Amino acid sequence: LLARQPFLAPIPSQGNFILTQVDEEEVKMEQFRTTIESYGVMLRYFNRPYLSNFVRLTIGRAEHTDVIARALATLTPGL
Repeated sequence: LLARQPFLAPIPSQGNFILTQVDEEEVKMEQFRTTIESYGVMLRYFNRPYLSNFVRLTIGRAEHTDVIARALATLTPGL
C-alpha cells in the first residue's frame, strides 16, 4: 500500500512499525502528518536532520491498513 504511493519510500519491515520516507517535493511533511493523524493513525517523527523527512507508522490491526488507505487517498501530491 505505501510503496504504491509516488511520494513514499517505505523501508521493508517484519513488524507493525513501518518507516517511510516522504518525498516533500510531492507532499509536504506537514500536510502528510496532519492528514494521516486526523484519521487516528499514530506517527513517530525523528528530530535528526538525516531523518527529517521520515515518519514511522504504527499499524496494529488489519483494519488499520484500511484507515491508512483512506487517509492516503485524500492527499494531493504536488501541492
